[in-house]
Amino acid sequence: MADPPTEVDLRRQRVGGSAFAGLSELIRSPYLLGVAAWVSLLSFGATITYFAQANIVSATIHGAAAQTRLFAGIDLSVGLLSLATQVFATAAFLKRFGTGIAAAALPAVYVVGFAALAIAPSLSVVVTLQVAQRWMNFAIANPARQVFFTVVGREEKYKAKNLIDVVIYRGSDALYGWVYDSLQALGLKLGAIALCVLPVAAGWLVLSTTLGRTQERLAMKADDQGESGWQSK
Repeated sequence: MADPPTEVDLRRQRVGGSAFAGLSELIRSPYLLGVAAWVSLLSFGATITYFAQANIVSATIHGAAAQTRLFAGIDLSVGLLSLATQVFATAAFLKRFGTGIAAAALPAVYVVGFAALAIAPSLSVVVTLQVAQRWMNFAIANPARQVFFTVVGREEKYKAKNLIDVVIYRGSDALYGWVYDSLQALGLKLGAIALCVLPVAAGWLVLSTTLGRTQERLAMKADDQGESGWQSK
């Protein structure tokens, strides 16, 4: 019996198909559809927060210099927090709590943040939410999202992942920008908009834990198959 292909052999195999081949891989996999929904909701949270920030900053802070200082402070805070967390805590967090909890950390921030905005739609709350969500995304949730793809096949990983990360994410940006504008057109203020989007963030949190459990189950299955193949030699 011929030996199974090694990891090097698999890497050397070319991934064929057209640029749209990832769509069929995505549609056939409920797991990948869940990951795609997670990425779309990632855009949802970021887009709603961005427009909330833009509107409240323009209304409360006048002058380009003052606004630039605020945005620079946000970027600096996010960068320092993300760097410190990635160096000292990210790996330990993923190992201790798993991908589901790590991925759910980001929607949990949005649940708290949107609830706070619904109660007190102020600049300080928006800025705190912006810093917290970007920090949690870069330091914890995004590494967990990348782990989601480690349990799918090579064709799915290199085709569907590009579709999800580029087409679905960027398309969601445009969609949710339109959603925010539509809510404003209906006459809703920031607090009411935050209240409307709060259930979506809660649903995203549930999806995160579900994907985490599925990823861990698939990883255990792959480990068992690998061990069985090794023992049969």
